[in-house]
Amino acid sequence: MVEKKITIEQLAKMINKGFNNVTGQINNLKTDIADIKKDVKEIKNEIVRVDAIEKRVDYIENVINIPAIKKN
Repeated sequence: MVEKKITIEQLAKMINKGFNNVTGQINNLKTDIADIKKDVKEIKNEIVRVDAIEKRVDYIENVINIPAIKKN
């Protein structure tokens, strides 16, 4: 098997290409994490709204004397 000689410049280009690929992957991860944070914030807001609706339903049930449905 014949060994292929690689110059320092070729090696530097290969390493630089590898770093560029990693940088791109990190940027994609940052974008994905930002999207996940946004989604989690929206879910938390929806949970707060659902909790408020449940409290209002409980109040209405108490006012008109309807037995509450048991929750699991």
